[in-house]
Amino acid sequence: MRNLAIMCVLSAAVLSAAAAQTDTVQSWKSGETTVTLNNGILTVGGNGAMENYDSIHYAPWRYAASLITGLVIEKGVTHIGNEAFMSCTSLTFVRIPDGLMTIGAGAFRNTELTSVTIPNSVTYIGVEAFFECFSLMFVKIIGSAWIDREAFKDCRLLQYIIILNPIPPPRWSFYSVNPRVCMYVPKNSIDAYIATYNTGYIAAGEFTPRRIVQGSNYRLAWGSKQFECVKDLASAPVVVDDVIFNYDTTELIQYLQGKHRASYTIPSNVIKIAPEAFDGWNCTGPKSINVAAGNAHYSSEDGVLFNKDKTQLIRYPSDKDGASYAIPSGVTTIGDGAFYSCEGLTSITIPNSVTTIEKVAFFRCTSLTSVTFPKSVASIEDYAFWLVLR
Repeated sequence: MRNLAIMCVLSAAVLSAAAAQTDTVQSWKSGETTVTLNNGILTVGGNGAMENYDSIHYAPWRYAASLITGLVIEKGVTHIGNEAFMSCTSLTFVRIPDGLMTIGAGAFRNTELTSVTIPNSVTYIGVEAFFECFSLMFVKIIGSAWIDREAFKDCRLLQYIIILNPIPPPRWSFYSVNPRVCMYVPKNSIDAYIATYNTGYIAAGEFTPRRIVQGSNYRLAWGSKQFECVKDLASAPVVVDDVIFNYDTTELIQYLQGKHRASYTIPSNVIKIAPEAFDGWNCTGPKSINVAAGNAHYSSEDGVLFNKDKTQLIRYPSDKDGASYAIPSGVTTIGDGAFYSCEGLTSITIPNSVTTIEKVAFFRCTSLTSVTFPKSVASIEDYAFWLVLR
C-alpha cells in the first residue's frame, strides 16, 4: 500500500541511549501487575489490573518509550491501563491473551502497531484506545466488546476490520479512517453494518499518487463519506507471521509495514501476490525476499522477487543493502512498483532483454543518479520515474 510515508528517523542521541540500555532489564510496579522491559520487549505480568495513567501522571516506562518495540500481556492481567503505552512510537506489535477484560482510554494511542487481535474476553475498548495508530492495517475483534467513541480514529492505513459481533459498534468508533476500509462481519449482519457506517462517520484519510495512477477513483474517493465495503466473515483475511493473506492463504495481500527483518520467505502455496504487497518506504520491510521450494508461481534471485521463469522483476526490497543493481538478462518486464521507494539505490542497469517498464516502477527512487536504458525498451508506463533524478 502506498498511502503514507512511515517516518523512521531517530536522533543520534536516542540511538545511543537505546544501545546503552538494550541489555538492561528494567522493572516497574503498575497496580496489580509488574511491567518488565528486556531487550526491547515490554512484558506485563500478574493477576489483576494495571494502573491508569493520564497527561500528568505518566506511565513510569514512558521515558524509555523509544526502546519498546514489542509488548506481551501475560495471562492473568485483566485491564490495560489508560494511556499505559501511549506514544510508545517504536511499538510495532502486541500480544493480548484471552482473559483480558478491558483496554483503557488512549492505551495504545500514537503507537506504530501494524495489526492487533482482541480476544473474546475483552468487553470494553476505551475512548481513543488506538487513536492515531497511523501504521495500523489489520484489526480483528473476536468477541462482543463495546468499542467506545473514536477508539480507532485516524488509523489512516486501516484496511481490514474483522468483527465477529453481529451488532455494529457505535458509528464513531472508526471515525476518520479510509473509506475504502473493509469490514468482515457475520453474513446476516452485513446490511446493519452498511446502514450504521454509511452515515459519514468513516471519512477520507490520506491518499497518495498511487491512486492518481488508478484514475478517476482517486477523485471520487477524495472527501467521500460513502462506505460500502462490508463482506461475509467467511472470506476474511488472516495474518500469518506479520503478513496479511486472503482467507485460504493462497494470496499474499500485504507485508505489514514496519516489520524489519533480514529476510522473508513466500510460502509454497502462494499463487498470487498483490501488486502493492511489499510497498513501503525506505525504512520498512525485509532486506531480502525469498521463495519457498515448491512454489510454482514465483522465484527469487539474490533476494529479489521474480515470476517463476524470471521474465518479470516483481519486487526489489526497498530496504535491501547495496547502492547499485544490475537487472538479470532475460527479464522482459520491470513490474508495477518494482523499485518503489528504493531510496538507497544510486544506479540501475537495465539489460537489452527488457521491453516494458510498468507504472510507478521507480517511483521515489530519489538517490538514483544513473539509469542505463537499452534500445529494447518499447514502453514506459505512467509515473514510472516520478520523483526520480530531480
